[in-house]
Formats: sequence, C-alpha cells, structure tokens
Amino acid sequence: MTDSILHIHVAEPIADTLAKAAETMEALERGETVTPYFSLGFADMSRLLATLTPQRWQLIRLLREQGPLAIPELAQRLGNETLQTAQDIQTLLDWNLLHQDEDNRISAPYSELVVDVKFPSAKAA
Repeated sequence: MTDSILHIHVAEPIADTLAKAAETMEALERGETVTPYFSLGFADMSRLLATLTPQRWQLIRLLREQGPLAIPELAQRLGNETLQTAQDIQTLLDWNLLHQDEDNRISAPYSELVVDVKFPSAKAA
C-alpha cells in the first residue's frame, strides 16, 4: 500500500480541472519534479453517494485495515454475499478506488480520501 491521497471533487467546474492539468504539464515541460496528484470528479453529490455507498466505504475501510484480500474473504469478513461484494469491488475498481494485483487480491491504495464539495454560486438578483 502507498501513502497516496485521492482527492474527490464534487461539482468542480471542468475549467478548474483543466487548469490544474495544464499547470502540471507546464511544470513537467520545464523539467520540474511534480508531486503526484490523484483525483476523481463527480458532477454532483447524488452521483458521489451512488458510487461511494456506505457498504463500499466499509469495504475500503476494511481493506485499509487488513491489507490485500481475495474477494471471497472480503465478502466473508463483511458478512455479505460474494456476488454483491464482487459487484461493489468492480465498481470501485472501475473508478480506480481499489487495486487488483496479479493474484486477484484487492487492495485500497490510498491512505486518505479528501472530498471537496463545491456549492453552486448564488444567482444575481
């Protein structure tokens, strides 16, 4: 496991995300060392909560505490059906929130998840 931080952004304007990427590319072109920055973006809070359900948060927490585990062992420790656990794992793998190694063991590679929620701006009167 690494000590990488995953930044989760909700309702961040795409222009902000592109500006961060451009700054990183410019720094790399100048030959500067850039600290890795891992992030995910969700359009709104409902999409975040649909992806990171309480059950999936529990799965991530267990993997951080226990280290890499096989899917059947994860399901057993969580008290869930293997099929449901496998579906949750696949969703989290698709979002790069989990990692699957060559032995098919699942791990949570981020030591910290930072969630940043942007509220909509007030409309002018």
